Amino acid sequence: MGGSPVGTKRSGGRARLAGAVAAAVVLSSCTGAPQEVEAGAETEPLPEAQHVETPEPDASAEPDPGDEADPNPDPVIEEGEPLYAPLPELKPDPDNDIHDELELELLTAAARAYTAEQDSYTSGHVDEEVLSLTHVGEAYEDVVGTVAHLRESGGRELSPDSEVLRMYVRDFNGGSAVVRECVRTGPRTGLYEQSSLDLIESAGVRFMARERLVELVRLEEDKPLQYRVTEIGLAEVENC
Repeated sequence: MGGSPVGTKRSGGRARLAGAVAAAVVLSSCTGAPQEVEAGAETEPLPEAQHVETPEPDASAEPDPGDEADPNPDPVIEEGEPLYAPLPELKPDPDNDIHDELELELLTAAARAYTAEQDSYTSGHVDEEVLSLTHVGEAYEDVVGTVAHLRESGGRELSPDSEVLRMYVRDFNGGSAVVRECVRTGPRTGLYEQSSLDLIESAGVRFMARERLVELVRLEEDKPLQYRVTEIGLAEVENC
């Protein structure tokens, strides 16, 4: 299996978000295209604003029960409900040529990275010491940048009804591997308000794939090589 880079990397502005859920929101918000108007084409003028008399409310009228806010609305996130999708059991693929023990080591490195990312996105906080145990370089900066964006917008990323369908080694080349994660997002997956946990924007129901480049890196001189995630990117949904 020849090594290859991870799928499309996103940078700049909101699309820099590394989270799969945030990426889904970005993709869904970019589907509309502005309509072009030919040069010199005549356009109809806007109608003049008209004054409309607003009737005074009838104080004797019975209030509409539907107008009253529910004092005890159903919580969006149930107590004890997971904030993000758990990973399926990590298993070696019998059809590839990677030694089972090595393949499990690669999958475990990607799984630890997934957990560190999701803990950061759901809390809106980065534990730099924990993140440095799973990510380095560009991947580390992507997660930090995503969380910073979420904090600036007053939100966090939750995926209580998403499902990770599969995590597997897509490509392997000696000291590096591309690990693909296949996800099905649910209607309650998306961006939530930081404190109230009100859903701000749903990612919608869709299938997504995200990839991590797992490489052997030497973090300190005279220390053994260790697996770390060095890149994160979106990928085509295939073999999921």
